[in-house]
Amino acid sequence: MDLIALGAAAVGAVVGAFTRSLAEAAVPPNLFARIAKKPSPFNNIQTKWNACWGPDREHVETEFETIEITRQRGNRIWGKATQSSQGGRSEQVWELEGLLIDGRHLQLMYYPSAKSPRPDVSDYGYYLFVKQGSGDFEGMAVGEGPEPNGQDTIRADFCRMKRIN
Repeated sequence: MDLIALGAAAVGAVVGAFTRSLAEAAVPPNLFARIAKKPSPFNNIQTKWNACWGPDREHVETEFETIEITRQRGNRIWGKATQSSQGGRSEQVWELEGLLIDGRHLQLMYYPSAKSPRPDVSDYGYYLFVKQGSGDFEGMAVGEGPEPNGQDTIRADFCRMKRIN
């Protein structure tokens, strides 16, 4: 009886070691980590977007900027937003960092870029977007920054972001 149990244990150990070596040869140890870092084609938003915002859904397209997602690693997002000169204001550039959660919810934080003509401007905030069936994003922007009259205010606007083809 002991001899049979000992033989079964030896065969089990050999089969286990053989199976493990096959599994390690078939799947590199960092394969899943590499897959997790690359966005799926459906979640890849690394491109240029036209963004517009306004006080309500009917008047969203009152102010414009270009958002460029320059890097995407897994659900992490990096990029920049550029607003061309309007109404006597010079061009402004913001850095973007954020998350694309479940391929549908996009959260972006913006802050003045060191590459901006006016990096000392106090203009910080967040975009909160939901991906629509068309692939565009709609949501809200909440931020603190200067108004044309020179006062810093906190404001919330409706936003839309459309892919530039």
